[in-house]
Amino acid sequence: LYVPVDAGPGSALVLVFHGYTDSAANIEAYSRMNEVADDHGFVVAYPQGSVDAAGHAFFDVGYAFHTRRVDDIGFARALQAHLVARLGLDPGRVFVTGMSNGGDMAYHLACSGEPWVAAIAPVAGMILQHIADGCAPAHRLSVMEIHGTADTVTLWDGDPDDQGGWGVYLSQMDAMQRWADGYSLDAPTLEPVPALAGASPSGEATMLRWATEVDSTEVRLVRIEGGTHAWPGIEASRLVWEFFADRE
Repeated sequence: LYVPVDAGPGSALVLVFHGYTDSAANIEAYSRMNEVADDHGFVVAYPQGSVDAAGHAFFDVGYAFHTRRVDDIGFARALQAHLVARLGLDPGRVFVTGMSNGGDMAYHLACSGEPWVAAIAPVAGMILQHIADGCAPAHRLSVMEIHGTADTVTLWDGDPDDQGGWGVYLSQMDAMQRWADGYSLDAPTLEPVPALAGASPSGEATMLRWATEVDSTEVRLVRIEGGTHAWPGIEASRLVWEFFADRE
């Protein structure tokens, strides 16, 4: 848990979920989200996953190779409720991000209809087919995915045949288009993302942005050309917070 000096009652809360085999301490270090929190006065919590049969830390989103179920939806719900009550945070500004398995967890929370999730911003995440098919957010919920096209763990084009063993999951474009269609958002616009250009071997980072004049709901897909399975440093964390702040 990180509470900046400037954070007080009414501040926002950001939950940052780590990836498979990783830890809360590691993602706290490489995301540098604490520095962003210092600049903007929000509270950050880094949940620690439980351990699976292989001895690896994880959050249970229903991977094909996991047979033992863990109620990580209930864990996240209880954690945010405890922190909101204990620190007097704004219950309407609880946001979720995460890397890889942690990003998958963000989708799982949103699709499970948890009303406290204000917006999500997965990094190198994906939506398993069974989660997408049953996706029922509690309200109109903005989504931003940051993803590299050369990610060899969470494939940009998805895995319709479950070759990776995680389970069948959607391509990044299909997943974001499904969110956009569900909210009847306008056709996407394309814009550069200079802040993440350094994460691309060719210096190319762009964003597809679906929006509407009806309300502030947005779907964004940040494409890092040639980017790998990684959190692109503090620049990504700043982009994530800017997206969350736009929802306020």
